[in-house]
Amino acid sequence: MLLHKFRLALFVAAVLAVVFNARCTYDANPPSAAQLDNAKPLVMIDASGFIAARAVQVQYTDLLGTVTLQSAAEKTDSSGRFLYPLYLTHGTRSFSLSIIVDQNGNGSFLPAIGNRRYQWASAFTSDSETIPLVLTNSVNFSAY
Repeated sequence: MLLHKFRLALFVAAVLAVVFNARCTYDANPPSAAQLDNAKPLVMIDASGFIAARAVQVQYTDLLGTVTLQSAAEKTDSSGRFLYPLYLTHGTRSFSLSIIVDQNGNGSFLPAIGNRRYQWASAFTSDSETIPLVLTNSVNFSAY
């Protein structure tokens, strides 16, 4: 019986320690409504049918202007697929897009035998919209 009372006292002490040591936090600078609602329009690019590990250049125009993405990260994968989420600037409603694949592997995105290009212009209705762009080398891309 004494052991039972001792365990009960330890339990009550532990509960009281947790209750009295609990701390509430206050953020004097909470995020604004614009920061919380920061949805951006998304074009989900899914292009396939290319040679593996080829460089890809993505050039687009959104609300802020023309941006070109071209780095070691923009490449087709080991199966020749390019899967890329392209987030555009908040508030973008119309945009244009150009995708160039360095299919011949010469490191240049200029018109050359074997390089492939896709061009497209479209529009969003809201910032939370996602447009899936499914492309294949043999159907959608033209020689560049």
